[in-house]
Amino acid sequence: MRRLLLLTVVVGCGVPEKVDAPQPMEPRAMEPVQQQPPQQPLTGLPCDVRAALQASCAGCHAGSVAVYYRGFSTRDDLLGLGDKVAERLSSPTFPMPPRDAERQPTEAERLTLRQWVQGGMPAGACGALE
Repeated sequence: MRRLLLLTVVVGCGVPEKVDAPQPMEPRAMEPVQQQPPQQPLTGLPCDVRAALQASCAGCHAGSVAVYYRGFSTRDDLLGLGDKVAERLSSPTFPMPPRDAERQPTEAERLTLRQWVQGGMPAGACGALE
């Protein structure tokens, strides 16, 4: 008797009385996908590199004074000079900037420039030197 009562309770509890039929979904309009405008490729100097060059190099190597010195204002100007820039930043014989320059780059700026050169001189979002 106990088994029959137990079986009745288990079977009775496990069967739903009424099963609702699935409701059809209402169609919705698809939202248009927003097209992103194509991004322009980066062609300038990385901002930290530009800041270091502007602070310690532009006085002699950019703008109208570059007529007297090896001029570089853009990344393209520097692409062939990367190894030379890295070498001259730490040269004991011919340092750049020269020892008597008004401003010497900080160690952090020197490191930024060396790492940029060692990294292949990638383009950045900041413009040319002034």
